[in-house]
Amino acid sequence: MKRLVSEGKNVPSFFYSRLSKLQAKRKKFEQKNQIHMNVTIRFFIDEETLTMAVRHCLHFQIEPSFPNVKKAIRNAVLNNGRSILDFPEYWGDDLMDVNQVEVDKALQLLKPSFGL
Repeated sequence: MKRLVSEGKNVPSFFYSRLSKLQAKRKKFEQKNQIHMNVTIRFFIDEETLTMAVRHCLHFQIEPSFPNVKKAIRNAVLNNGRSILDFPEYWGDDLMDVNQVEVDKALQLLKPSFGL
């Protein structure tokens, strides 16, 4: 196909259908060789991590409810690894722009749910 295009000739239509079939076959073969695993990781969070998760929710205009904060922590660990629990500054500097009064108000409501 590349040769025909570089020579300025028309590429026959069956080349494209053959190419798509080969790509589908390759994708199917690659999926067959992948292993799917479910992993459970248990960890404890401290007040600073909870604060950053609440800031995350408020920054992205998500209600800081128990399920949403828990999901924010889970996604942060999935995307950044467990180090985000030990180093809350990894959450990002843009979260510090959130109003502290709103964060404190949400934390008062959530601390009993998280056992803090």
